[in-house]
Amino acid sequence: MFVENVYKGIFRKNKINPDSLFLMFKGIVAQNADSCIFTSNEIFKADSSISISYSPKVTISANAIDSSLTVGIALAHSDSSVVSSNGITRMPIGIVIDNTKNVLISGNTLSRHSISGIDLLVGCDSNYLYENYIGAGFVESEAKSKGVGMRVMSSYNLIGGFKDSANVIFNNELGGIIVDGGVENRITFNEIFANDTTVEAPSVLAIKHLNEGNNLKAKPEILRYTTLIKDSKYEVFGVSEPFDSVHIYRTEGFYESARYFVTATIADGNGNWSAIIDTTLKLFSSKRLCVTIHLHLFQQLPMQKTIPQNYLI
Repeated sequence: MFVENVYKGIFRKNKINPDSLFLMFKGIVAQNADSCIFTSNEIFKADSSISISYSPKVTISANAIDSSLTVGIALAHSDSSVVSSNGITRMPIGIVIDNTKNVLISGNTLSRHSISGIDLLVGCDSNYLYENYIGAGFVESEAKSKGVGMRVMSSYNLIGGFKDSANVIFNNELGGIIVDGGVENRITFNEIFANDTTVEAPSVLAIKHLNEGNNLKAKPEILRYTTLIKDSKYEVFGVSEPFDSVHIYRTEGFYESARYFVTATIADGNGNWSAIIDTTLKLFSSKRLCVTIHLHLFQQLPMQKTIPQNYLI
């Protein structure tokens, strides 16, 4: 299906698969489709399933995309658009955004990708990604995704951002999020776990910086803890850069696993911080912690670090 020079069109419930007489190798292609809606389409074994360019304010939602040869959804030069609630599985890259700003990417389920679940390429600044499920394991029969959960090559993006807006990034063999060259991306309150199931430092990380990504912000560290109330309440101490805001998560027990947000604190002028942890809370079926760090004013630059074995509480 090819769409061009259409304003506010709605394209829905199309079935594009090898058994369809209307099969297009590229699936749905749209150019200059300002404010159009592409929803509830089923696309199987296309090259790129939905490819939209130079089309601001489009909505791509509730589509079922399976076994694309290259990418599930490609959006380029299409500012202020929405990509939401799509189911995308079994392809190299789930969603790729190119030279596009102010896009809401939310509620998508991406699994079994071989390269990346979501790519934000250079020029994709100031986008908001929240409540996406990226990886595998949504049903017991699913294998791990062979790629990374998300690659960010742009700047000033908000990924997660709030306690009830977490992206869940798990079962990705090449790690959680890679920030490659982009700066001042705020990545907070996300659940990033089961991408590596080793206790020691793995080759893949929850969040990794490449090519000065996020200015190579230093990790915070947990140094020690003291018991305030036995089997109940603890104070955890650590260091970071001065005045950093530090988020503390419960882990699954593996290296760099941020499973549940616990609390936040702010480092002093010397970089020292502490926080009170109440392990009677329901989320504490495991008493293992990690920390992530961000700056104020939406300049968050996180990394995780599992509390050392002898400091498990």
